[in-house]
Amino acid sequence: MGETTLGELAASEPSAITDGPFGNSLKTEHYVGSGARVIGLTNIGNGLFLDDDAAYITQAHFAHLMKHQALPGDLVTAALGDPLGRTCIVPENMGLAIVKADCFRFRCHPVINKDYLHGWLNSPQARQSFVERSHGICRLRINLRDYRVTPVLLPPDAEQRRIVAKLDSLCSRSKRARAEIERTSVLMNRGKLSILSKAFAGELTEDWRSGHPRGVVRGRTPAPWDARRGLPAKTSRVPTERTASVSVRTSRTHSVKLESGKPRTTRNFASRLCFQKQLVFDRGSKTFARSKHRSRSADLGRCRISAAGNG
Repeated sequence: MGETTLGELAASEPSAITDGPFGNSLKTEHYVGSGARVIGLTNIGNGLFLDDDAAYITQAHFAHLMKHQALPGDLVTAALGDPLGRTCIVPENMGLAIVKADCFRFRCHPVINKDYLHGWLNSPQARQSFVERSHGICRLRINLRDYRVTPVLLPPDAEQRRIVAKLDSLCSRSKRARAEIERTSVLMNRGKLSILSKAFAGELTEDWRSGHPRGVVRGRTPAPWDARRGLPAKTSRVPTERTASVSVRTSRTHSVKLESGKPRTTRNFASRLCFQKQLVFDRGSKTFARSKHRSRSADLGRCRISAAGNG
């Protein structure tokens, strides 16, 4: 097994290794709805060509960019992004196409197995080589010079074919496993929805509820909550209504109705009411003063307390 560089395996023709056009050669106004395909970074997957994001230019403008043309079977490598150096093969059904900026197009020599080279460029060894030769701080990138000197381990032809066959077998198994996982995920979601539907409809506990009537636990009816606390039933409890009013010369009359079984004195209730209204109540003189955020009291007056009801 010998070691060579990527530039030595390119086809013997001009621009066998090239990148996309820069600057005014390809601007936003050049893109149209159909025509010659423009292959960008979003189309280069991890060993796969992604056909989701499609961009086109007119065939007339394509004629000026023939240097950047990509043919079916060519290798396209991402010079930017993560993972750096990911490579895919241009599909056979691709028509007229060019590569965009930050994309390298590599055309193999006829004696080189492009499938083996495609697998090598996506290997951890090649990815590490791209990172070691990269430039930049936030986003790593490589240029054409770095791309041409990328080392390649080149075994004999028979070994290359054997490696390609093994990779194809593993990729097929991986695709089948991925399809099975997606199918299982769909079935699991359907099962969850079915269980939730039956649960909210009461079908899951229908047999249990038929043997356990409502309110019956272990053959006995539970006592009311008040009975368990040693209190009379709620129907026998008659709430005591107490009404207290506080009259103040400088404010409106406040009337509050209380429902409580616990006896309270009217004076205590009036004191509490005055406190809640931010009043200072003096039990001895029965005077009050409204609280103010200042050093003196204001609005002094007499407080008349009247109570109606029990107590």
